[in-house]
Order: sequence, then structure tokens, then C-alpha cells
Amino acid sequence: MFKTVSKERKINNFFMYFGEYLVSISQIAFRVSVITFVVFVLLEYFKTGLISNYFDINCLLILSIISGLIVVLFNNKKYDSRS
Repeated sequence: MFKTVSKERKINNFFMYFGEYLVSISQIAFRVSVITFVVFVLLEYFKTGLISNYFDINCLLILSIISGLIVVLFNNKKYDSRS
């Protein structure tokens, strides 16, 4: 009558959902960090010291590379090529 779920299955489900959550957060972080990086570089190009005096732009570059790698390596969604 009652359905029992083993501990292994619960752990596997946890890692599966945690992985999906990590990929979705990485997609958002990648988009935001790349857009912010481009805007900051453009602002820095027009007026030197506007951003770099207060913030290290390389931190955004590292964040975008790491989150992009997570999305590329661990995203399991199959996309239709016709859309």
C-alpha cells in the first residue's frame, strides 16, 4: 500500500535536481556576467578608471567562463534544430 523509496534513490534524485538547479543558475549567471562585462569594458574604454578604480573586471570574466563551462558541459536538454 505504501511506496517506500530507498536511500540510494533519494540521494540520486537529490543530485539530479541539484544538477538541474546548478545548470539553470549558471545559465542566468552566464548571461548577466557577459552582458555586464561587455558594458563595463565599453565604459572603461571611453573613460579610463571609471570601473577599474573600484572593481576588477577580470572577476566578471572568470565568472562568465566558469558558468559558461558548467552550462556547456552539464546541460542535458535536447533542442530542436527547426526552432
